[in-house]
Amino acid sequence: MKTPKIFSVGLAMFAMLFGAGNVVFPLIVGRDVGDKLWLGLAGFVITAVLVPLLGLISVMLADGDYKKFLGKQIGRRRVGKECRSRWSPYY
Repeated sequence: MKTPKIFSVGLAMFAMLFGAGNVVFPLIVGRDVGDKLWLGLAGFVITAVLVPLLGLISVMLADGDYKKFLGKQIGRRRVGKECRSRWSPYY
């Protein structure tokens, strides 16, 4: 891999795993969970570590081709429906 591509991939992985939300969010969760520390920690690890890693692994398995990933593994229409169903409570 050439240096610019390595830099862009590294920056993308850094942004996925250590975004601005991962700086502030643990402090807020720590304040709000009180004595349920392990429950808050488990939720943070699932949402801030496992979900980005699963996304990264799935894109790697599709060789970085989003058409191959969406067409073969999930289905394009289903992805749109899933995204809308996840965000609809916020509207």
